[in-house]
Amino acid sequence: MQVFKSFFKILKAQKAGIIIYTAIILVMLLVMGKAGTGNEDVFEQTGYTIIIDDEDDTEVSRGLKEYLLSIHEEKKGDFSEDQITDLLYYRSVLAHVVIPKGFEEDVKSGRNSGVQLRSDDSLPVASYLESQINAYIKHLYNYLSVGETFAEADSKAKNDSDYSRLVTMSQSKNANENRLDSVNVILFAAFSLMGIILSGLLPVLFKFKNKGVAERTAVSSYRPEKRVLELSLATVLFSFVVFLALAAMLYFLAGKKYDVADLGLYALNLFTFTVVTALIAIMIAQLPISGSTSQVGMITNVVSLSLSFLGGIFVPLSVLGEGVKSFGRFLPTYWYATAVEKIETGAAFSEIAVCLLIQLLFGAAFIVVGIICARMSENKSARPAKSEN
Repeated sequence: MQVFKSFFKILKAQKAGIIIYTAIILVMLLVMGKAGTGNEDVFEQTGYTIIIDDEDDTEVSRGLKEYLLSIHEEKKGDFSEDQITDLLYYRSVLAHVVIPKGFEEDVKSGRNSGVQLRSDDSLPVASYLESQINAYIKHLYNYLSVGETFAEADSKAKNDSDYSRLVTMSQSKNANENRLDSVNVILFAAFSLMGIILSGLLPVLFKFKNKGVAERTAVSSYRPEKRVLELSLATVLFSFVVFLALAAMLYFLAGKKYDVADLGLYALNLFTFTVVTALIAIMIAQLPISGSTSQVGMITNVVSLSLSFLGGIFVPLSVLGEGVKSFGRFLPTYWYATAVEKIETGAAFSEIAVCLLIQLLFGAAFIVVGIICARMSENKSARPAKSEN
């Protein structure tokens, strides 16, 4: 068990970096897990940054503007059409509302108000604003048509259009409980896992690939199969310990919000991703690079961050664009996040199992690439030097 023992001796020498990295990750998980635990029985309508152009400038148009700004934030300034288009494109503002001339007459007559609304079609902002505008106009017209003054009608219309007063938040737990904070923690666990495993395994695996160590092992009586077996066993053991630590942390942060079956599925998904991450580390260790401390840090950050950003770990899959989703399907993190989403929505186990199987297929692909790189490296080192004439 010489290789097995040597593995953990080298790992012990790297313990300072691993402990610091793990501590940072755990603090981040704790912060995410505790987020949103304040007053959760209050409902508030979501507000956006919008631009309002009031071309009518009457008491009715000002009433609508005041109502919208009681929910949303106004981007003030004189903007040209091109500037407004740019603001919408870069999402500095999410909607442009134009109240046309004759708005007051149309509202009092019950005609179409003609309010113009521009926003990004990929976002539900337009429908949200339209419902608010239509609600205010409808209630205002009803009160004005029975002879109430504008001040009375405006006050009642704003009150009737405030749908938050109709919402009662329940403290009881049920199947439809919003568990977004817990889901974010479970998703973030994939990034945590990659960071800890890669930062721990890569220095050790690169050390064993070092030319001097490899040559000494090759000429020793230690059989290559035994060396590979012990190295693989040590890799599995380290990865499993990291998995158990993160699983325990997730149970502490989110376990109370899930039943046993869901917790088992989340743990199985995380364990599958643990296997894939260990295989990624083995593949990277076979690449023709020196594996210095600076390289290990860079590789760990690049791999974990890029896979997380593009695979739906940091950004929910529902928010990712179709182009990013298409690319993300070629990443194991995408299928980890998809499995989390399916578990959260109560999908059948067969659908979840497909996501787990695809992750394992990625792992198999990584190990094949690692074997190819190792063979190429061996052939290159075994190639005889050209004789000098």
